[in-house]
Amino acid sequence: MKVILVSKRHGGTRSFTLGSWARAVLSACLFGLPVGAATWGVMQYSAGDASDLFNEDSVQAWSEALSQQEQKIAEAERDAENKLAALR
Repeated sequence: MKVILVSKRHGGTRSFTLGSWARAVLSACLFGLPVGAATWGVMQYSAGDASDLFNEDSVQAWSEALSQQEQKIAEAERDAENKLAALR
């Protein structure tokens, strides 16, 4: 890859060629650093107190939702067995 730099003052140019290793490092810097910084920022933003997520109210709500789902599954199993028995 050839890189050409142009001077503002005199309009002079300077060029140099990047080898495969230099391109890999440049790509890692140009793409890896912003992705890493964004990931770090998201982790810092979301690294709040974990106890906010699992307080007594949320645990109770999850337990109620789970019991409702278990009841629906049991009802679906009964319906499926009744239909299977009717087909026999």
